[in-house]
Amino acid sequence: MPVEVLLDGELVFPWVTWFIDCATGAVPGAAITPHQPSRDAILAALRVALSAG
Repeated sequence: MPVEVLLDGELVFPWVTWFIDCATGAVPGAAITPHQPSRDAILAALRVALSAG
């Protein structure tokens, strides 16, 4: 379902990047950005996912 968010007076479509643990189906790490995610946002979500174990 598309979602629009008002950011600094402009409507943007946020991106959600998440990592799923295939054994449990849990989402141990996620990043929500107001634009196409950068390498930093994806690596931060991965770091959270790896440290959640």
